[in-house]
Amino acid sequence: MLITVHAGAEPVALVTTTPADTQVAAHLRSTLVSDVRARTLPPRLVDADVIERSRAWAQPFVVVLDIQNGTVRVFRPATNTALVRQLSPEKAGRSPYAVALVALELLELAGHDDTAETKVVLPDSPSETPPDGRPRRPEPPEPSPALRPQPDDVDLALHAGAQLFAAIDGDVTLWQPWIGADLQFQQDDDVWLTLGVRAAAFGSDSRTDPTDAEYQRTEAGARVGILWRRHAWSFGGAVEGGATWISVHAQLQNATADDDRAALWLGAVATGRLELFAGFGLIADAGLSATPATKRFFSRGDLTLDEGRISLISRLGLGWVGL
Repeated sequence: MLITVHAGAEPVALVTTTPADTQVAAHLRSTLVSDVRARTLPPRLVDADVIERSRAWAQPFVVVLDIQNGTVRVFRPATNTALVRQLSPEKAGRSPYAVALVALELLELAGHDDTAETKVVLPDSPSETPPDGRPRRPEPPEPSPALRPQPDDVDLALHAGAQLFAAIDGDVTLWQPWIGADLQFQQDDDVWLTLGVRAAAFGSDSRTDPTDAEYQRTEAGARVGILWRRHAWSFGGAVEGGATWISVHAQLQNATADDDRAALWLGAVATGRLELFAGFGLIADAGLSATPATKRFFSRGDLTLDEGRISLISRLGLGWVGL
């Protein structure tokens, strides 16, 4: 079988499901002369959901590989076109180049090249399946305001959880609730640039020896980072910075004393994410922050409290991980 994809072919979005699809994806990239952009979708989506989720993408054709289950699927969301080829998983795993040829054939049938004539259309409902079971050509869809093109390389992530702040060279350790949000910009294949904000509050560290004292800390900041996405997992790092508001209240022998101040901080963290289902998942950060303040001590009577300059930051949260 000879399959030719012409230079005028339109861009293609390529979705891999497991690491077994990597070699097939490489063969497709080397064969197609059109632009190929790596995309991600939740696993085990039915055809109708794939079409709906990919409508706003800039690429008019979508190839979904799942060699582990022996399926190659090609979609053309603008015309509700879906083509599926079922293969033997064992044979597909041994011959990635043959699987790439199957994907190219389905692209031709979907209309990736203007000379293609045959299309198989995903019906909107089972009742619309032709009585003879044969493929039918699609009718152009009516324009709909709900399907206006949207930015396809930008995503939003929202998180909330618990944060541990522990001074490495000081006396302070406290747990705090935190919230965060990230704008995520796809750069190349599975690489994303992230711009976000973080805030933590309401945590305190109390002590009674030799004097009753309570240390409270509220902080907010921005971060810039990079993420590498592979299937449900994402790994990367970020640089953070912001402001913190610190309050120490002490009960002395005959009086009370308060020390309130603001300071700047700067930190770096490693970050990881795991998508559990439909875009929701876990996020974890771990790293160090520095508070280069000139005043690091609270000293009243018998009490001396040092919050330190270098601290450990650890976060665990749940939320919409995006990507």
